[in-house]
Amino acid sequence: MISRVLSEREKTEIAVFLETCEEALRFLESKASAHDSRDRQRAQLQIERIKGLYDLGRLGKKLLDGLLTTAKLDAEPLTRFMLGRKS
Repeated sequence: MISRVLSEREKTEIAVFLETCEEALRFLESKASAHDSRDRQRAQLQIERIKGLYDLGRLGKKLLDGLLTTAKLDAEPLTRFMLGRKS
């Protein structure tokens, strides 16, 4: 039952999140070439942050898929992700 809920609800939420990130990145790419340097800098910062969130979402999807497939969770990729972000 839990795996069904995870599969139906969380996988859907992750998919929607990833799609939203992709839309935001497409929008911000146009802003990154703005004439105003402040607008360009702001867009670049937002792009970096959204790319980080997008990578985390993809990792979450991968972990969830692994959990649903094997009923085990290897948190090492998440640890590497978090340590990589702090460096």
